[in-house]
Amino acid sequence: MRASKILYREFWGQAKRADVVASLEPEDACIFSGYEVVAPSPTNRYSLRPAGTRTAYETWPDLPAIAAVPAITGLKENRGFVMIQPSKDDVSRDMRAYFGRGISFEELKLTQHKLTLDAARFDAKKAREKALEQADFQERRLRRYVLRPFELQWCYWSEIRPLWNEPRPSLVQHYHPGNAFLVSRPNPVTEPEGYATIMVSSLADFHLMRGQAHHFPVNLHEAATSEFVTPNSLLQADANWASSPNLSTQARHWLNEIGLDTSPETSRLVWHHALAITYSPAYLTENAAGIRQGWPRIPLPGDADLLRASAALGERLAALLDPEANVPGLSQGLLASIAIPSTAPGTTRDWRLNGWGSRTDKGVTMPGRGKTDLRPYAATEAAAQEQAALLGAQTRDVWMNGASFWKNIPEAVWETHIGGYQVLKKWLSYRDHSIIARPLSQEEVAHIQATARRLAAILLMGPDLDASYRASAEAHVPLPVT
Repeated sequence: MRASKILYREFWGQAKRADVVASLEPEDACIFSGYEVVAPSPTNRYSLRPAGTRTAYETWPDLPAIAAVPAITGLKENRGFVMIQPSKDDVSRDMRAYFGRGISFEELKLTQHKLTLDAARFDAKKAREKALEQADFQERRLRRYVLRPFELQWCYWSEIRPLWNEPRPSLVQHYHPGNAFLVSRPNPVTEPEGYATIMVSSLADFHLMRGQAHHFPVNLHEAATSEFVTPNSLLQADANWASSPNLSTQARHWLNEIGLDTSPETSRLVWHHALAITYSPAYLTENAAGIRQGWPRIPLPGDADLLRASAALGERLAALLDPEANVPGLSQGLLASIAIPSTAPGTTRDWRLNGWGSRTDKGVTMPGRGKTDLRPYAATEAAAQEQAALLGAQTRDVWMNGASFWKNIPEAVWETHIGGYQVLKKWLSYRDHSIIARPLSQEEVAHIQATARRLAAILLMGPDLDASYRASAEAHVPLPVT
């Protein structure tokens, strides 16, 4: 039997039809000129497109192969965001009213409280009766919540079903100050996706990444689930929180072979290493097709010093990705000129966002185009221009309206995507004046500035991340078979 081949070729442009016809004219083997051979297999989900990856990519372990437990999807509220809000005081007020035993359901409904609205699998009246039977309002259940990249809000978490649509106690049990979660996805749903991972230290949403966000805890809570999932279980005293590394048996053997133990601290090295690898521009470019087809795969160096060096980069990345983490230098040097709140000459300062988003009758937020001016760097922005290869050849002024704007957001910073979201534009779309009916606060204006500078700092790490990635790829050792 003659062996078969699968060949791939693309036709683009105005001459596409003529090129297709011309490719069919030869009657011999020349008809296959310009085609690439593709090799569908289980590892690439039988893709009929060229791999576009380093030769070794498919031999590297994916994220689930490194972890001791399967990834856990994020939380889902699905209650109109009454339990997830930007203001801690607003969440506290609404949930105190909900748990107020002196307020009847009918009285609460008159206030238009969102938890009095029926929804799929949610009988509002029965849900409140159940909630009042099992718990009172508890201040400590007000927790930081990551809704989208760089979008920190507050939530009131409760495991009482069906208050939350999906409270994910299996995820929440691993939450503890000092622990963190590498968040990724089994396959992307958007193009461009940008960075395919993010690290968070707070409770996080199912839609933290487009599609669905899966969490890999850096360390695991050792207590039994049945012990943890109780009405008083969200946070335990530090002394009662024992952790174990979230590392598979194979990953533990790899660490032992390179002379490292398998302690919780070593687990942090491994997961920070994974974060650093997935933020390398070279890694993203060389393995683009492979990354599109499944979980990101990570080269594991056979050298402890390489692992430590990569993890140190990952630790800095984790701090830059956390809006509340203190990162020295963000207001100095090159970064000091980025995203300066400004007002056009002859106008009055106005911090109302116009044209960046709108809300449908069903409460769905739709992004707007807004207004940005793409321009060359100014003389005062020379330091940023010197890094044009990393930050972009041009910069943008991003307008709030016809008067005020953020000056000098480099092109690559503005276009940065994490998990399918264009970070800065997505944040703006939810704060258009047509939605929030007020100007941005000083803190919100400063948030865009700080986020732009953090994204710029991440882009500037590119050469170091690339060097670390290449060293890890060259020194990769397969996970031992156990």
